[in-house]
Amino acid sequence: MEQIHQGKGSEVKGQILAMVTEAYDGGTQPVAGAGLWGIANEYDLAGGFDVNDVVQAMVYLVEAEQQLGIAADQLLPVTSPVSFAAGSLPNAPGVAAIQKLQNAIEGNASLGSAFWKARFVGSTNPFNDGSFLESYIDKTFPQYFPDLPYFFAEMGIPIPGPGVNNEQQQAEFVLEQLEATVPRGNFLGRCVFQFLNQSAMKTGTEATFGMTKYSGSISTQGTIPSGYTPGGGETYPVDELTQKPLYQSVQQAYSGP
Repeated sequence: MEQIHQGKGSEVKGQILAMVTEAYDGGTQPVAGAGLWGIANEYDLAGGFDVNDVVQAMVYLVEAEQQLGIAADQLLPVTSPVSFAAGSLPNAPGVAAIQKLQNAIEGNASLGSAFWKARFVGSTNPFNDGSFLESYIDKTFPQYFPDLPYFFAEMGIPIPGPGVNNEQQQAEFVLEQLEATVPRGNFLGRCVFQFLNQSAMKTGTEATFGMTKYSGSISTQGTIPSGYTPGGGETYPVDELTQKPLYQSVQQAYSGP
């Protein structure tokens, strides 16, 4: 997005064509597991790019699909997650940013209302408690977008967070979120904000979201030896991860009956 904003759209266009080619394995059907295009994240907070850059990336995506001859029934849906900031609608966080996306998409000659109606999926990044999210799903979002499918792209809570001061409270908070956000209506589901080595790659409370943590002090952070040649047989130490209580909360929610 920042490259587009800086006038380097031609480079990005080529990169997106390469991505689409890979997602369709050089053919006209998406590979197994490819379900949705995610373009940017929280344009409303980013600073280095704006909603018009996000829409331009969508245009490049459509042009790549057309160049590869992808049929309409093989096109993947598209989303662009927004923050849960209130914007101009204090009681409906995230909605104003999605409305802005809708206006920009529908106002673009290459996309228009057809793209919005046929392919766009809304997504927001909430970190509120389960009761708030339950009301948001059942009442708030449908008030503004009764027909737009949407999901929560990031969800969870840091330590410390509102009412959360330790790992067990974090696990209980997220389990409540998960129990309150089962798919219904036009709400498709949710993703818990995670990646494996979060405690090494993030700082401050951002490092506490993970379901795992390092069992001791971080000694290597995955440092690859200088001169390493892929396939050369060299090894390097990796710090051991251990599960936090949050792991069981997520496992319980997604394992089914």
